[in-house]
Amino acid sequence: MSNNLQVVYQVSIPRGMGYSRQTDKEFIQFLYTAKGSASEIQSHLYLSLDLGYLSKEEFKKVYIETEEISKMISGFIRYLKNSKNV
Repeated sequence: MSNNLQVVYQVSIPRGMGYSRQTDKEFIQFLYTAKGSASEIQSHLYLSLDLGYLSKEEFKKVYIETEEISKMISGFIRYLKNSKNV
């Protein structure tokens, strides 16, 4: 799969699921779920490393990316809560 196609899947699918929420409170709950999914990915990364499916370099790269995504989601949640008084 090309990098461009991967980006389309990674961006468009979650956006479609999140934007279908009816209220800000529902959308924030969706973001908390997304944060949980990022943590779940990190757990799977550890398992993949232990089973030899990932090198330490691959593990570190993806783990850092998921950590950054989780932080961005947290920041977005804070922003929404502060701007919308949810």
